[in-house]
This record gives sequence, structure tokens and C-alpha cells, in this order.
Amino acid sequence: MNQPKRINPSLDNAYARVRRANQHLTRLKRERTLFNRAATTSEVFADHYCERNLNVIIGYSRRMIPPIFGVLVGETIYNLRSALDYIIYELAILDSQSIQEGTQFPIEDSPDGWKRHRNYLKGLSITHKTSINHLQPYRGCKWTGLLRNLSNPDKHKTLTTVNVSHAIFMDEADEPAHPNLSPKIDVRKKSSLLR
Repeated sequence: MNQPKRINPSLDNAYARVRRANQHLTRLKRERTLFNRAATTSEVFADHYCERNLNVIIGYSRRMIPPIFGVLVGETIYNLRSALDYIIYELAILDSQSIQEGTQFPIEDSPDGWKRHRNYLKGLSITHKTSINHLQPYRGCKWTGLLRNLSNPDKHKTLTTVNVSHAIFMDEADEPAHPNLSPKIDVRKKSSLLR
């Protein structure tokens, strides 16, 4: 009589996805550094307002962000989202001692959504289902909702939007504001990859 092959769950594949996400982030940081170094002062602008002894400087850039930024952000998100799905698959094997098809990490905004998609967790123990439930946006977990909101458009529609953010600096003016005065301006550039 043939004995069924014992299935040993492993998180190796989930960890491989996380490592790959880190590789994409490392390259993204390198690309950002090169992008920032290539900036010229003519590409960075600042608006300065002085009112009631308060200097307000708004800095911005008119440079186009290279598409590789969106590609790398999207691939990072894809790998992180896949790692969550892999964890559910392996937990189902651990808890049920058999392969469960159609599993995935649900990310829901409401209790009704959670109830509709509980079948994604078939084979998981009550303890594991409860832990996953605590990671839902409707339960106050923001990072899973953010991951889903970035992942779905990147997967199905277009690259993740990447832009240079505006930096606003305020400090007390050295002298009362007057339209004819030449204020001291301290413009610093700050970039952000996600809006």
C-alpha cells in the first residue's frame, strides 16, 4: 500500500519574494541618487512668500521622472504582495496537511468583504484565520490596504505613479515682511518616490 507523501510547508519562497523586493528597492535608491545628482539648478524652482514675520518657501522640480522608477516600485509591490499569498498557501499546507488550491491573502475594507472571501483561507486553522483577519484594513491595518491599492492598478492598468514631491520650509523672518525686501532664501530639494 502506498503511503501519501508527507508535505512539508516552507516559507522559503515567501522569503525569496521579500529578498527580490529588497533588490528592487536597492536599485530604486541607486536610480534616485543618480537622478538627484543629475539635477541642475535650472530644474529646481522655489516660490517664496513672506508674511507676518514668517518665511514660507515651496520648492519643486519640473523634471520628468524616468519610467524605471515606476517599474521598480511596481515590481517591489508585486513581490511583497506575492509573499503574502505564498504565506497563506504554506499555512494551509501546515494546518490541513494537504495542498489547497485557490488560496490567497485577502485584503478587505469591510466585514462583509471578509466574509465573502473567507474561502481564500481554506485549510487554515482558526488561529491563523484570526491573525489574518487582524491584518485587514477594516480592522485598522493600513499597510495591507496601501499594498493592495498600489498593487492592483500596477498589475491591471498602468505603472505606479512616481513623482517628485514639493517641499515646504517655514521659519521666522529676520525682519518684518515687506514686498520690496530681498528675503533670505534657503531652498532645499526633497524628493519622495510615492505620492
